[in-house]
Amino acid sequence: MKTWANILLGIWLIITGLIHLGGISFSKSGIILAVFGVVTGILFFIADSSEKIGTQIAASSWGLGWSRAA
Repeated sequence: MKTWANILLGIWLIITGLIHLGGISFSKSGIILAVFGVVTGILFFIADSSEKIGTQIAASSWGLGWSRAA
């Protein structure tokens, strides 16, 4: 999931740079860039939250999240 977010972010950065620096423009470019930005942000949030859930599951299954009385 994070790979897709990185790819979309790269595409967004390239298109944004070409539009602003190169004067390249096309119909509905603002809408397309906004959609790329929103989708990329959502993918990063999903990937980050699933990574945290996976870390929590691994920690609890290995007993890393539990404190033991000596």
